[in-house]
Amino acid sequence: MPVSCAPGFANPIRAATPLTQGAAALAWLPLANMAVPGVVLGAAVIIAFNGPPLPLCGTPLALLLAEVAMQLPVLALFLRAPLRAAGGPGEDAARAHGVGLAVRIERIRLPPLAQPLAWAWSISFSRLFFELPLAQMLAPAGGEPVGVALVALQQSLHLAAEARLAVLALLLCGAIVALVLFLARPAR
Repeated sequence: MPVSCAPGFANPIRAATPLTQGAAALAWLPLANMAVPGVVLGAAVIIAFNGPPLPLCGTPLALLLAEVAMQLPVLALFLRAPLRAAGGPGEDAARAHGVGLAVRIERIRLPPLAQPLAWAWSISFSRLFFELPLAQMLAPAGGEPVGVALVALQQSLHLAAEARLAVLALLLCGAIVALVLFLARPAR
């Protein structure tokens, strides 16, 4: 179902930007993720990594793998335009003058990408900090993320502790995001 619906959603994006044949074939990929709920992705990870070849269930790596699979397509869609705009004639001139790859990345590519990358990280961090379905299914025992801990406190009727944890988590998440965005602001 998600794969069959995704090309229809990708058509307006495809019409707005000229794409090569290979890119046009993959234009639906970031949008297909949005049709797959976290519960389905968690179940897929459990089914895929519960067997002998690569038993990852119950490890932090399984949760990390699922979270990356959930976040990466959205971030790729978010960063598509800034990545296309980075570099340009300045990078071509630097390459023609023999400037090394590391210097070109540091001085030409990264400065215009610093803020979009910081915003993408902030969006991803905020979503992951309170993400619930994948965390409930894949978190290792004893190492539950904030969302799972909040649900556990609510279910055991420790509402005051839940409220304190929720406020503290929101403040902590907001402070971390504000710090990252402050550090990535353009130099004046």
